[in-house]
This record gives sequence, C-alpha cells and structure tokens, in this order.
Amino acid sequence: MATETPQFDIINEDGSFAIRKYKGFIMANVKIKSGSYKNAVYSGFNYLADYIFGNNVAADKISMTAPLSAARIYSEKIAMTAPVNTIQEGESYIVSFTMPSNYKLNNLPMPNNKAVFITETKTFYAVAVKLSGYLTDNKIIINEKRLNDWAKINNLEIIGKPVFSQFDPPWKPWFLRHNEIFMEIKKPNG
Repeated sequence: MATETPQFDIINEDGSFAIRKYKGFIMANVKIKSGSYKNAVYSGFNYLADYIFGNNVAADKISMTAPLSAARIYSEKIAMTAPVNTIQEGESYIVSFTMPSNYKLNNLPMPNNKAVFITETKTFYAVAVKLSGYLTDNKIIINEKRLNDWAKINNLEIIGKPVFSQFDPPWKPWFLRHNEIFMEIKKPNG
C-alpha cells in the first residue's frame, strides 16, 4: 500500500527542479527549539507519531462499537502519510505531518498534547527541488541556495519560507531516500 502524500500538479519541470500547484491540506504540527535540523525532526516526529497513533480526542461521534453516548471520548489511530515537513523559524523548527485527505478540520481528532497544533493550508504554488540521501544542515543550506537561484533565473517571486521534506522511514538506505525542499511562490505568469 502506497503512503499518501500531498497532491499537486506540475506546472513546469527542469531536471530536479519543478514549479507545482499544491492542493490544500491539513497538517499536524509541533514547534521544537533546536540547534540542528536532525534533532528537531527527531524530537518533532515523536510528538506527531504519538498524536497519530492515538493520543488524540475524537470529535463528538457515536461509535458502533461503544454506543455509550455522543460525548464519549476515545482515541483514534490516524494513517501515516509522507513527508515529514520541517520549517526553520529562528532557533526553532516547525515539524509537520500532512493529514490523510479523508480528514477535514471538522472530523480530525484533536490532539491531547497541547504542543501539537493543527493548521490548514489552502491551494498554493511552489518551487521545489528533489534531493536524495540524508538531509543534513549543510545539504539544506546548499540546496536552498540552488532553489533560490533557480527561482530567480525563472522570474519567480518566493513568498514563503523553505520547507524541508523527508518522504522515507529512517531505515531506508541513504541512496534510495527521497527528500525535497520547496518554497511558496506568487502565482507564475502564463
């Protein structure tokens, strides 16, 4: 079974670079203070995995297996999606999981842990670069610059912070790993 990822249309592709139009999606997020990308992702993943594996309060619903009352509180497992996204904010990072597309804000179980917060992203355009191997702080710096340069050459105006995305579980060999960096842009002309 394939892991669900955010949906997008490709507007233009140039080697490892692309212009995309992302469809809206919902994310579970946690803010982690850390001096490195690797440590932020590790810490953030633990909070988010705890949430999707059942540490959440399901919305006011009656379950066929437990018909006690409409206000019954129970936990619900949420399917794993990819990628794990990370945005740097000063000395902190926002680490995020995209929620499965069958959830909307009105039916997504709310987290029990107040550190986890839910956001909704509307349709947007972005530039992206695909990377292999492990994402390291140095690799992020180099490829963020490459992406900025490519956007500038193609007359694209970046309006968002870089998002660092890992699509694979930690046990996948480095040479098979799929990562990306993307940044929101103004709608391209044409």
